[in-house]
Amino acid sequence: MTKKLCEGEVVHHGRRRRRSDLFESSPDEIVISILCNLSSTFSSSSDFVTVLLTCKRLNKLGVHPLVLSNACSETLAVGAKNWSDEAHRFLKLCVNAGNKEAYYTLGMIRFCCLQNRGSGASLMVKAAIKSHVPALYSLALIQFNGSGGLKNDKDLRAEVALCARAAFLGHADAIRELWHCLQDGYGVRKNVEEGRRLLVQANAHELSCIFHPFQLNRRRHHN
Repeated sequence: MTKKLCEGEVVHHGRRRRRSDLFESSPDEIVISILCNLSSTFSSSSDFVTVLLTCKRLNKLGVHPLVLSNACSETLAVGAKNWSDEAHRFLKLCVNAGNKEAYYTLGMIRFCCLQNRGSGASLMVKAAIKSHVPALYSLALIQFNGSGGLKNDKDLRAEVALCARAAFLGHADAIRELWHCLQDGYGVRKNVEEGRRLLVQANAHELSCIFHPFQLNRRRHHN
């Protein structure tokens, strides 16, 4: 016979014992490690918010710097209609934790939407230093367009260098931009042959990205 005496205690066949709670007894380090894995794989920011609202402990450990530093772009995504001071504060927490996705996301928002181009560009540079590919490409376009300055502020050589780095890391649009530079001799010595080779590479990369999900589905179905 089992009956409850008080919260957390039960009597089973005349013996009193305390109900175990694995979650509450788990060290913070283990919970943080699990949250780090979750924050890097969430498909939306609402998934992350749901975890934070589960209980006080997850709400506290969910904003630990290690967890925030591992958050993926989907976890940090904020739509224009959902932008708020709270969203801004959350992104700043992730920036303070050293998250390169947060550097890029908040950098783009400040540069393009909040007209704070100096701060925005600075954050994107921090992301680029960590080899964040979209940040490298965005900075390349900024250099090419002279955004935030005069037309004379264009730096074609810097654009080519940033595009080359993003292209090396597999960014298809950066590969095409580099092709244009080589084709027309913008910021780099003209090399039509190399430009064409890069264009073929960009097209092949895009095709592989399109067919990759179908190949995965076929393998799963076959297995």
